[in-house]
Amino acid sequence: MEMDDTQKTAEQLLEEIDNLRRRVAELESAENELASIRGFLDRGSESLRLIFEESLDVTGVVDGEGVFRYLSPSIEKMTGYTVEELIGKSVFNYVHPDDIDELRADFPRGTLTFAQTHKRQFRYRHADGSWHVVESAGINLLDDPAVAGLVVTARDVTKRIMVEKTLKESEERYRALVESQGVGICEIDTEDRFVFANPEAHRILGVANGELPGRSFREFAAEEDREIVREQGRLRRRGITGTYDVAIIRPGGERRILRITGTPRMDNNGKLFASLGVFSEITEVKEAEEALERSRRYYRSLIKNAGEMICILNSDLTFRWGSPASGRITGYDPADIYGKPLLDYIHPDDQAEAREKLRSIEKNPGASFTTESRFRHSDGSYHFHAVLVTNLLEDAAVQGLVVNSWDTTERKIMEEELVARNQELDAFARTVAHDLRTPLSLIEGYAQLLQDGANSVEEKKAYLENIINAVRHMDELTESLLEYAQVGYSKAEVSAVEAADVVKQLLLQQVKILKRNHVEIKVEKGLPTIMVDEIKLRQVFANLLDNAIKYMGDSPEPRIEIGTRQAEGEVIFYVKDNGIGIKEKQQAEIFQPFKRFAGSASRGLGIGLSTVKLGVQGWGGRVWVESTPGQGSTFLFTVPL
Repeated sequence: MEMDDTQKTAEQLLEEIDNLRRRVAELESAENELASIRGFLDRGSESLRLIFEESLDVTGVVDGEGVFRYLSPSIEKMTGYTVEELIGKSVFNYVHPDDIDELRADFPRGTLTFAQTHKRQFRYRHADGSWHVVESAGINLLDDPAVAGLVVTARDVTKRIMVEKTLKESEERYRALVESQGVGICEIDTEDRFVFANPEAHRILGVANGELPGRSFREFAAEEDREIVREQGRLRRRGITGTYDVAIIRPGGERRILRITGTPRMDNNGKLFASLGVFSEITEVKEAEEALERSRRYYRSLIKNAGEMICILNSDLTFRWGSPASGRITGYDPADIYGKPLLDYIHPDDQAEAREKLRSIEKNPGASFTTESRFRHSDGSYHFHAVLVTNLLEDAAVQGLVVNSWDTTERKIMEEELVARNQELDAFARTVAHDLRTPLSLIEGYAQLLQDGANSVEEKKAYLENIINAVRHMDELTESLLEYAQVGYSKAEVSAVEAADVVKQLLLQQVKILKRNHVEIKVEKGLPTIMVDEIKLRQVFANLLDNAIKYMGDSPEPRIEIGTRQAEGEVIFYVKDNGIGIKEKQQAEIFQPFKRFAGSASRGLGIGLSTVKLGVQGWGGRVWVESTPGQGSTFLFTVPL
């Protein structure tokens, strides 16, 4: 019995030991799991600590009275104060006096409910004594036992505030500039509806200020010009800027002509989303230029975007700002001329007038003047510009002189060409009338003698021969005029031409007259192959040879040389003679049409050398003469390579 009890007790002990072993194993497993969890939490805590310490934003905890209880190390980067300097101090010690009351209202316990977030912007004193703007967000955890405070994150936004202020000032300056212009300025969407329009745009279109936004420009365009408007819209969709003239009908029925420059605005995908329009009324100008327009229609199709240049000058007349169009017109990057004096770019002969007019308005706010000056472009050339200058020095948004400028060089050139053409036509009329009158008088006289009856057959033959010679002379004059017109106005057909062959053929044609006058001819061997219009080259050489023969004078050993000179990028041909030469004062005039000088028995119109000039200019070359009276002349012309 006792043995049984002992055995039973042993079995119970073994069972209890097994239970204890299982319990120990379970505890060890739980302890390992707990250690793993603690490690994970420790790593997370370290990560959070690093985030708080390295962040540019400041994280902190303040109590209900605004006293700092905790601050992340980044506080020193933002304020210049160390954590130790601030802990236990009141936040209000560092807040700008004007912002304290508003900020203090956030701190009483009743202001924010539990876990409610609140944002605030205020000024604080930096350690260097300067005032900075901080933007903060706080959450009320006063009732959370683990925190018992207001958790705040903050960042310094001083630079951002300054940038926003600068941007706003720039926008105000731009708007004032746009609204002060003497031209219409607008923005339209892809359907030609106005998004924005300045007061001048409203005035030009004949509507009250503020009525254009939302309305379509197409409703103003005259019916016959609406296709022009549509076509320009299609071009802008392709990113093309265009300048064009269009007729509009004002609400009252009045018809006006506008000149418009439309500039596309493309998004990042190259798709049109809006267009900027600059336009002015040119009705009176159109009417005044009708006569000139007939002579320059050919050129108008070649004129690309004229554009408008807008600049702002400081009070010392240095450039402060230039529109994108100013770079397109002058070739300068606007940024490269900022701070440089305007007068440095004005032609020296125009500077005095420009300086005087600028001084006349510098003390008169709002005053303006118009003028025309020559402006130096980036390639060194001077262009004529029509200029409008307005004094906005006292306008707070502009504070400068506003310059509007249009390149009028093309117009100047065309006006000069028209004057030159009229002078040429006048000389032509006088010359032709004079030169044709003589042979006509001869023909009439001898015909009258024949009609009255001649004494013999020989007399009749003589009269008829004189009539025939007069007719031949008239034919020569007519042929010269046709040749001159052909050289000046026919389209050049450029091809590879053997200059040696052209000269050889011309000399064969002139062989009789050369032998009769005992002229020695010397031609350089190996004259080059050149790219020119062969007909024009023949006319050039033929006229120069003819001119050399005509003006050979009484030279005992007449000689003509044809050859070339070395030059970079071009070939220089010359025709040299040892004739009578040309006086220096006449050398500048000999290429003018219908000019004739003493020293030749020629009865021509005086257009041989002007025909040469037109022919050479036709392929982009130059022509000139080198001559000494009594020693001969050398005529030279170039052919670009």
